[in-house]
Amino acid sequence: MVVDDSLDARLLLERMLADAGYEPIYQAQGAEEAFALLATTTDVDAVLLDAVMPDMDGMEACRRIKAAYPDLAVIIVTALAGAADLDHAFAAGANDYIAKPLRQVELLARVRAAVRLKHEMEARADLAHRLEAANRDLERLSGEDALTGLANRRHFDAVLAAEWRRGARNADALAAIMVDIDFFKAFNDHHGHVRGDDALRDVAAILRSAVSRPADLVARYGGEEFVLLLPDTEVDGAGQVAERLRADVEALGIPHPRSRAAPRLTISLGVAGAQPDLEATPGTLIAAADQALYWAKRSGRNCVRRWQGDVPILAKKSERTHAQSGGRRRRSRHM
Repeated sequence: MVVDDSLDARLLLERMLADAGYEPIYQAQGAEEAFALLATTTDVDAVLLDAVMPDMDGMEACRRIKAAYPDLAVIIVTALAGAADLDHAFAAGANDYIAKPLRQVELLARVRAAVRLKHEMEARADLAHRLEAANRDLERLSGEDALTGLANRRHFDAVLAAEWRRGARNADALAAIMVDIDFFKAFNDHHGHVRGDDALRDVAAILRSAVSRPADLVARYGGEEFVLLLPDTEVDGAGQVAERLRADVEALGIPHPRSRAAPRLTISLGVAGAQPDLEATPGTLIAAADQALYWAKRSGRNCVRRWQGDVPILAKKSERTHAQSGGRRRRSRHM
């Protein structure tokens, strides 16, 4: 874009630039017209700006252009080439200057340099944007299980630690549910690993349906084991969630002829709740849920056990009925 109040000067610059293959070339006879053109065009790489114009001098126009379009190259065209004048131009944000009278070789060299610099800055900005997006994707993938799309063990451990600290700070309860697919090795041996992967994804989808609140988390803990973390939830509420999940997985009706728990795919669940304490570690909650899961397996599988003190107990039948009717929303605040 050529900005000059002199038509002859604009036409001279346009001819020199056109001879070198630059197009399109926009013309403006003053700063305000230049601002209007820049607001409606997207293909301007450089602005050749006369230093002395009647409506607004080139230095002030340069400051405004660079404030609105910092990546746009601005070249001051001036007959004033003293050190103070040049300092004034660069202080206004100009990328370069061209002294009058104009010499075509110098003009084209400075324009080429300014345009090349703009393109390099755009390429760097684009690269930085793509790297930032790639880093976000890597961060997300590093915390995601590739098969099921759930959080992985690494991400779960980080969230558990954070929720443990938050619970200790706010005196909020925290519950965990450990889940294991019953006789999954036998399922793989009978149906094959492809069908086994499908079963893992099916179970993961059921578990994911239980995490309706932003702070809830379900993760693949390893192999056929999963874990749910339920902040601000007492053990009774978590037990209701677990029983609903057990029933929902069984209702899938996936055949499992080699299971000793049922003729279909089932899960066993261990539930534990705690009041986080900074003198304890979050691993105590997971250990309790894991111990409850162990008792569920010892009890014949396809059941829920809750950790209470030294004795995990089987969820009562009345609680199961309440859970299936949507009882999770009423979570007891009493341990």
